[in-house]
Amino acid sequence: MSLNYPLNTLRFNLIVKNNFLNNLSIIWASSFLSLFLPFSIFSDILRVFFVKAHKNTSFNFALFSVFADRFLALFCTLIIGLIFLILSKFFFNFYFTNFIIYFFSAIISFLYILLFFFSKNIAFIQNNNLRQSFILINKYAHPSGNLILFLIIAFLNILTFTFTLWMVSKSISVDIDFVSLLFFSPLVLIASNLPIFYQGYGAREASFIFLFSESTNLISSANALTISIVFGFTLISSALFGIFFILLLPSKIQFKKMLRSVF
Repeated sequence: MSLNYPLNTLRFNLIVKNNFLNNLSIIWASSFLSLFLPFSIFSDILRVFFVKAHKNTSFNFALFSVFADRFLALFCTLIIGLIFLILSKFFFNFYFTNFIIYFFSAIISFLYILLFFFSKNIAFIQNNNLRQSFILINKYAHPSGNLILFLIIAFLNILTFTFTLWMVSKSISVDIDFVSLLFFSPLVLIASNLPIFYQGYGAREASFIFLFSESTNLISSANALTISIVFGFTLISSALFGIFFILLLPSKIQFKKMLRSVF
């Protein structure tokens, strides 16, 4: 899962132009510090303050930059998840597939309509940073922009996520094939990234049991729960490397700025 941090940095660097190592330290250090906080959303809050300190920019710019990054990551994961769900109909007897396909299609359509509305009525947005944020999202979410690059990064994130799940399942002697995990991993990934849970615990377990046990009977509920919990430990373990980016940050002066911004 540690590979996801450089991948997320590549995506983030398209939005927040910065030295790659600085952005990597922002993402990894915020993930590490969020381990000591109750909800995952605190990782984004820390990231906002860190961007503000690193870029010496306004709080609003940092806030909407982090929002744009999260929006685009979710948007691309939804698109890939929809494609995988459509493909899964040819391999699995998953009785909720049609409902989730319609649900995903509705969400993606809503997001595109939202972007279209704001892009056409951009002058009515009073806050300049919010206006710039929607211009930025609309630019990257458009096929002529960097949408393909965002989709590639999202797909690589899903691959590393799936491979880690597969390795965890093998380590506890649970027989589930890689392709089955790959088809439904985007749904689990979206649930894991909900900001109201601690490191995805709760939402990830519920989605994993629903998708791989209750709906498809690929594995037992007990095995699904075990895989999900152990996987959560791998996420926490990879986030622990963030301490090195705190201690070995390229500029200690910059990190002091970051600390002053947070505290």
